[in-house]
Amino acid sequence: MNIECSDYEIKNCFCCWYDLLGYGKPFVDSHWNLNDERCRRNYERIKNVRTGFTSSWSAKPVGTRLTFNDGFASTIDFDLASADSYQDALIFLEGVINDFESINYYDKRIGFPGIRGIITFGQRFSYDSSNSSFDISSKRTIAYFPSEFQMNTAFSKAFIMEESGSRANLSGNYLFIDVEVYNTLVEAAKALNYPIPQIEAKDNRTLLKVFDKSGWFADLVIDSSPYLYGKSEKYNNRGIETKLYKYVSIHSRIDEIASEATYCQSIRYSRIDEE
Repeated sequence: MNIECSDYEIKNCFCCWYDLLGYGKPFVDSHWNLNDERCRRNYERIKNVRTGFTSSWSAKPVGTRLTFNDGFASTIDFDLASADSYQDALIFLEGVINDFESINYYDKRIGFPGIRGIITFGQRFSYDSSNSSFDISSKRTIAYFPSEFQMNTAFSKAFIMEESGSRANLSGNYLFIDVEVYNTLVEAAKALNYPIPQIEAKDNRTLLKVFDKSGWFADLVIDSSPYLYGKSEKYNNRGIETKLYKYVSIHSRIDEIASEATYCQSIRYSRIDEE
């Protein structure tokens, strides 16, 4: 339930933070000289990744995105008692996972180490604020205020967990999902009288079957065991106590619809060729 007061409203939200690995090294090696070829390659890297990040919206854009240097974030508000919000959240989560797949693939394809990411759940303060200030005399934007990310604990937690990196055993170009994402979806599904996400364990993998009001929505595969924080299965750092699971793969109803559409289009083209 979202909590309201006179000046602001506390909203639940999902958020992810993705970070380009090894982005700072070329700047250090070149002594922060942007004329150096190594910095130019960093520019090409972030340009390619940002293009993929901002052009991969689904047919129904949900949530809000933010790019900042080598970091990429997405967030969406979530009302646990709203059927529409639940549907949007599933589309959002499927979308940010696909964003990770896309960014990681293209970054590695051009010879870079890829990205690491975290998806988590939290809260944010929602209050009246414009997202930017524009100066009429100079005809330019003089300040930015990304209100969806201000005082957003999911954003902060995702950033802290990802930034802890190898110190927390979160190494490599992988995506990690906070167990709170699953717990929140289960709580919302129960409140809406939807089928709760089902867990099927096999070997060292866990299959999570997610449903909406229409039935099956997606199969998410993750590692069965949470990542170890030192010798503990619980991540415990800067007030964050949770469990993180490494993402393996996803297959969704949206994927099947897209595949069917592609197949139907190929049939139409073959018929045109025959004529």
